[in-house]
Amino acid sequence: MDVVAALFDVDATALSVGAYHLSWLELVSTCLYLASVLLAIRAHVLTWPLGIVANVLLLALFFQIRLYSDMLLQCYYILVSLWGWWLWRRRGPRKPLEISQLSSAHRLAIGAASAVAIVALGSSAGRLYLWLPSFFPQPASFPFADATTTVLSVVATLLLAGKRIENWYLWLAVDAICVYLYASKGVHLMAAEYGLFFVMAAFGLARWRRLTVASVDTGRVQSIG
Repeated sequence: MDVVAALFDVDATALSVGAYHLSWLELVSTCLYLASVLLAIRAHVLTWPLGIVANVLLLALFFQIRLYSDMLLQCYYILVSLWGWWLWRRRGPRKPLEISQLSSAHRLAIGAASAVAIVALGSSAGRLYLWLPSFFPQPASFPFADATTTVLSVVATLLLAGKRIENWYLWLAVDAICVYLYASKGVHLMAAEYGLFFVMAAFGLARWRRLTVASVDTGRVQSIG
């Protein structure tokens, strides 16, 4: 098997630990995604191209382990990453966004819309193998849990782009569910990575809250960019 084919094959083993066989696809995508998150914490523009490569590999991974909502989510991430890459290069570091919070009305509206989207996406993902058997020969695994992480990730990404502090609460929920999903599907490295992301999200939430409280004395919300 050539290098490129092995990189995109979930059955191509990079190393084995007991009964667990870690594929090159899981290993490389996980490492690249973690690196892109670390770069995002530093607000470094290279987070976007590195993230795009990770998303392409994750798209291939999720297709092969039948998490179809997560697969479609990678397409969204790729598009948003291209836009974010362009935006960060265009704006530069001199005009950072400020941390802010959603109003109660906006939180309620986003919550209701997210619930409807989760039900619709979960129901659709559960029927993909019936509608498009040539592309999805087997039924989706955990369609509603998968749909929940997908919808909340879409919303959290948009809130993060606008530096809304609520994005961290959503990432905490997404990361917790993903730990269970990926462990259940046997991709244990990704499960461990999302456990790390959960800790990082908790740290991010605490940091943003401290900056928001500190901003009361200055009369404005501070930026962490």
